[in-house]
Amino acid sequence: VKIRKAFVASKSFSFLSFDYSQIELKILAVLSGDKKMMDAFKGGLDIHAMVASEINNVSRNKVIVAMRSHAKTINFGIVFGMGVRKLAQSTGMSQAEAQKFYDEYFRDFPKVKSYIEKIKREAKESGFVSTLFGRKRFFDLEKIKYDRFLQSEMERMAFNAVIQGSDSDIVKKAMIEVQKNFDSRKLRPLLQIHDELLYEVSDDILKTVAPKMKEIMEKVVDFPIPLSVEVKTGKRWGNLKHLNI
Repeated sequence: VKIRKAFVASKSFSFLSFDYSQIELKILAVLSGDKKMMDAFKGGLDIHAMVASEINNVSRNKVIVAMRSHAKTINFGIVFGMGVRKLAQSTGMSQAEAQKFYDEYFRDFPKVKSYIEKIKREAKESGFVSTLFGRKRFFDLEKIKYDRFLQSEMERMAFNAVIQGSDSDIVKKAMIEVQKNFDSRKLRPLLQIHDELLYEVSDDILKTVAPKMKEIMEKVVDFPIPLSVEVKTGKRWGNLKHLNI
């Protein structure tokens, strides 16, 4: 954040940031076909609280902050291929507690576990995996044949490539559609940071452009779960404020 504060928009321009909300978890829910996750997103529920409720076997109104925090860690950890040891380190749990937490997660969301195993098998059998839109990530199976550590790394990277690769595909499609629809002299693309797109936009069009860009990004692909985009703006990159649209 301190570094971002050093960047100031050009005269008569403001920064405009568009950030896809929980898009990786939505992709995981859709690709795995997990109904509980999909229904939670469709119903606008707090996905981390829902997962905490399932894992801890309590009603949602009984979920405390620590439960939600641990659930959030494992939700995003699954996407990044986090193992039990890393989960323990990230949450402060013991190895045994983390293993129990991990096992309970996959008991409650068995389709997620099945999908992860499916991706691992595909990588080992074919030497590549594909994103939601068909982009491939290849692996050198000969190189890792006799190295269990490298095989484990390949499995982690394979799943990560499918989820984050699909995320990246959607973001890039959004970039293309935005540039098709707006005057590049008044709307300047600056950065893509994971799920976020950062633009510099002329102040005289900012309030009319922002809702249109948000709509384009949320509808850029036909997706079973509604995609949502958070919009922020400001003169200094490190001090952006939410823009209610």
